[in-house]
Amino acid sequence: MKRRIVQGILLVAVAAVAYLATLGCCGLFTRSGRPASLTQQLDLSPEQHRVVGQMEKEFLNQKQSSCQVLCAKRAQLIQLLKQPDPDRTAMMQLTEEISQEQTALEKITLEYLLAVNRHLEAPQRKKLMALVSEELRTACKATACGMTRGCAVTKTSHVIAGEEKQS
Repeated sequence: MKRRIVQGILLVAVAAVAYLATLGCCGLFTRSGRPASLTQQLDLSPEQHRVVGQMEKEFLNQKQSSCQVLCAKRAQLIQLLKQPDPDRTAMMQLTEEISQEQTALEKITLEYLLAVNRHLEAPQRKKLMALVSEELRTACKATACGMTRGCAVTKTSHVIAGEEKQS
């Protein structure tokens, strides 16, 4: 049972990283377009607020740097694509660089989510997984990935913290 719960949490965390990666120039946003603060959404105790708030600040700084690199590389790629006869080698090189930076961003995000998770109580973990799951479903629905028949995130049945839920 514990193994399934851990697997479920890890699955959601990996999916969260994939979701944040699909946002390209930066993830966890509220409907207003401002970064959503976990410290505001998880009903943290004062001590948790201090610890998670510091982790969030460090994460957002790292993420901002990575996002700036990603956006710059994508802008270069767009400029190449606009040319009548684009340099295929340069485009492939940029694609590799984008992929490497995206992987780094995914790892940073996963480490952040796992670090935050260690400081939460069970109901807060459940809320975190629900927030991440909803963001994933929203992102998948908004991308070409969500339009495919095999998109696991947008299915009506999904796993949150090891429990089968129907949406």
